[in-house]
Amino acid sequence: MKNLSINNSQDELITLFKGVDSLLLKTIPPNKRKDLVNITIKELTVLAESAQPFASKELIKVLSKKSGNLIQSQIFDINALIEFGKKMSGLPPKLKKEVKKLELQEELNHFSRIMGLDTIIAGSQLLPFMNDAAFKACKDFARFMWLVFERRNQKTNFGYKLKTFQGIVETNIQNPVSLISQNKENNFSVLLFAGTNLSKDQENDFQKVTVVLSKFLSTYSLEMAIGLLDYFLFLTKTDLKLGLISAQEISNKQGTSEIKIIGTSGFSLALTTNTTTFKNAIANKTSFDDKTNQPLGSKNAVVVFQKTFSLPSKASAVFLFSSDSTLSKLNNKRLQRVANQKDKKGKIILANNLKNFLQETKENDLMGIVKCGNKSISKDLTSVPLELKDVALSIPNDLVNAKKIVIESAHLHADRESSQTQLNTTLLRNELVMKLQNSGFMGEIEDILMIDDYHVVNRLDYKKYLSELKLNNFTPDFVILESSPVVRAIAIEVLIKLFKTTPNKLEVKGGNLYLKINQNKVIELVEGLGEKDTIGCVLFDAAFSLFKKDIKSATTLFKEVAEADLIDKTDSDLLKFYLKEKDPVKRNEFYGKLNVTLPTLNDLKKSVKTPFLNVLENVSGVEVVNVHEIFYKPQQAKVNALLSMINTKSITSAYINPQANDVLIECSALFG
Repeated sequence: MKNLSINNSQDELITLFKGVDSLLLKTIPPNKRKDLVNITIKELTVLAESAQPFASKELIKVLSKKSGNLIQSQIFDINALIEFGKKMSGLPPKLKKEVKKLELQEELNHFSRIMGLDTIIAGSQLLPFMNDAAFKACKDFARFMWLVFERRNQKTNFGYKLKTFQGIVETNIQNPVSLISQNKENNFSVLLFAGTNLSKDQENDFQKVTVVLSKFLSTYSLEMAIGLLDYFLFLTKTDLKLGLISAQEISNKQGTSEIKIIGTSGFSLALTTNTTTFKNAIANKTSFDDKTNQPLGSKNAVVVFQKTFSLPSKASAVFLFSSDSTLSKLNNKRLQRVANQKDKKGKIILANNLKNFLQETKENDLMGIVKCGNKSISKDLTSVPLELKDVALSIPNDLVNAKKIVIESAHLHADRESSQTQLNTTLLRNELVMKLQNSGFMGEIEDILMIDDYHVVNRLDYKKYLSELKLNNFTPDFVILESSPVVRAIAIEVLIKLFKTTPNKLEVKGGNLYLKINQNKVIELVEGLGEKDTIGCVLFDAAFSLFKKDIKSATTLFKEVAEADLIDKTDSDLLKFYLKEKDPVKRNEFYGKLNVTLPTLNDLKKSVKTPFLNVLENVSGVEVVNVHEIFYKPQQAKVNALLSMINTKSITSAYINPQANDVLIECSALFG
């Protein structure tokens, strides 16, 4: 990435992708704004490069065009590159149409408003991050990367293995090279290496970076882990000039293994062995050019090369070496001579031959190895049902003794297609109910489906989605929309209570209303106060949690107190309209007419009437449980923080992690 000076187009980039509107942008100090620009561009280049090699460089070219504000063609090209790795001109008509919806831009902007405003508002600058903060930022970014990968699988033939076999990786470090592998399940090897000799301090940094990469590789797919490492090194400004090369067996069918080589530099050598003579023949050589590339973590665009080829599953292996290895400079004849050396007993042992050569040339002899033919490898793992047979649940007494438990699952944004992930949350819901009943729970279960039609383009086929859930044995008792006029009315009362009880923690900045949780944590309550009056997701979810306690009573109360033109127009009416009308514009117009007016700032401060809270806060014996994908974990933590500030009991959140074998990894109070 060129060292671009901040200009109008980059300011606009922040507003489009990081949730920072123009008024808030003006309040950000220059140093922090510069950091925010660089972080935004790095995130976009990592996403683009994960789709196609060299897409990050194309993205920089688009951003480097000096044209004041971004023009529409630039915005389309940016969206096309981060979603599919190609500019609009290189996409087929079907994908061009998808790009013009700007759905990914809206998702990233929406996600950033929830998760990214803390660091933007607090402190004087962003970079560099400490290692722990950078690792946390990478975990948050991984949630969004997952969403991008999932979208690509839905719309193209990328075929990412969205199910990865989470497990312990083996790590070996011989400075300045480290080897990370997992050959029993995923069958991959990753070689990380520095371009120069390291000082003692740098050796310590290199070991820490190796540990970070090991964590990424034990949790995420290989493509994601490499992108996350690039992002981590950028955030921490760790300048070790690192390169990486990896090999993975991605399928094994009918005696043929498909091998994928991914990396920023390095050399791979694939050989097949004659099972009679034991002589080795070169099947493939791959060299990634590090002379024209940038080291991982660079501010410049880092190219992640990819190559896929086939090998016989029997008696074949791939070896990985650093970019400066002498082996990469040998011709095929010389390489085969090295590979087929006989030892003192007259045997040809391939791995030993390669290691001996490295030792003779006084090179680091640490190399990666992937042996083909792993029986657990299958290419058909892009979307699989959840498996819960090994999950141990510990049910707290509050749930067992409850009169009613309200469970939300299958949550979906109305601009997205459903996937196995939504169905998996209903499977987890079923497991939870079974365990509750086995633990002695005798109360009522009420199922809620919430669909976000408020912050996104409302294009979902509601009838199709509800039918799909029904076919998978899930029929919600209530379908609630995020544009719900009832929930909005409750959210307004939450604001009134906050102004009454914690006015010193509320702040208007850049035209938005924020709640300070602590020095480093804020919640955006309202975006565009007095103009758009958009209720923030965390405030909505807190109000929604209260609504869930007694949906019927709250709906009846709404009809009693709502303005005349809103009477009898609640969530069920919204859903009925969406079922018959598919045009997003007309849907938007309909719910706009039902929008409960947000009082002015002065009126919020003066108001004392809270009829909904008076009813809902006194409901006893009802517990609220949300079953979501792990993407929502940080948001749910903020919801509970807000609920605690209005003296309301927290919700319980259960999560599935589609990045880790679709198994449950956390369930708040439910799971240890």
